[in-house]
Amino acid sequence: FGLYQNPYTYVTFQEIEMLWRNIQNRVREHGYAISNELHRQETNDRNKRTYADYANQIHDKINSLRKDCINLTDGYPEEKMNFLKKRQAEIRKVKEHIHVLEKKLGFDIDTVLKNDYTEHTMNSLVHDVRSLEHLVRTLLYRVQQELELLDGTDISPTEMQEIRSSFYFFDEDKTQLLDHMEFKRCLRSLGFDVGSESEDYSQKYIAILDMIDIDRNGFISIDEYVQFMVMSAKKSTIASRSELLAAFRDMTTNADYILPAELNSNLPAVVARYCVKEMEKKSGDGIPRDALDYVKFTNSIFKK
Repeated sequence: FGLYQNPYTYVTFQEIEMLWRNIQNRVREHGYAISNELHRQETNDRNKRTYADYANQIHDKINSLRKDCINLTDGYPEEKMNFLKKRQAEIRKVKEHIHVLEKKLGFDIDTVLKNDYTEHTMNSLVHDVRSLEHLVRTLLYRVQQELELLDGTDISPTEMQEIRSSFYFFDEDKTQLLDHMEFKRCLRSLGFDVGSESEDYSQKYIAILDMIDIDRNGFISIDEYVQFMVMSAKKSTIASRSELLAAFRDMTTNADYILPAELNSNLPAVVARYCVKEMEKKSGDGIPRDALDYVKFTNSIFKK
């Protein structure tokens, strides 16, 4: 307007122009900040989706392996052993994928913990794979026990499966355990003499429980049951007194006694417990305090 001074205001054109430039600069800066935040959020969302895809695939693989292992029932023990060792190799690959997810993708903690695309955190995946490893180790131990139990018997894989099926048939509450009455009904159905039906705990049945449920916790596990059934089959295949004596002599370096540790390292747990319970102590000069007389034990079996 051609005015350099205005009695009605102290604001000059220069000040207005400076204020306008400052506003424009702030708008640009704010625009940059919004653009950067949008880029950060989009990148974070992509990372979350990538993490979720990996995590969901890993979780599905873990579940698939777990189902394969749980459903492993039929077949020869050697086949089960090979199957489980292959599963162990697959588990190692799963752990490598988890390592990639954790280390190489470089996600921050918010990406992992606050993710709407998956419920599987890094901690839950690590926990799941460790649980799966424990399951496979347990199954391998059982198969190894099965191999040891079958050694020296004529029990076929089909018969072993029938033994397991009889356990699960009487496991009415599906707890993987038989209480004493379920176990008794199972034995009676298989032809074992457990006393009359009116007696819950006959002397004959108590003798069986002394062998299989020594701690009297009231339950029989599938492993204890299988060991008992196989032991019963082995007992029926003993040819002679001399054969049994020879078997004990193979377990020990001593002439006429055996130690509980030697029984435990050479026999299935339930068989070893039975022998330790039934064998008399062996005493004499230079003989350990926990020595057991396997000769008297063998003689007593064949007297019966």
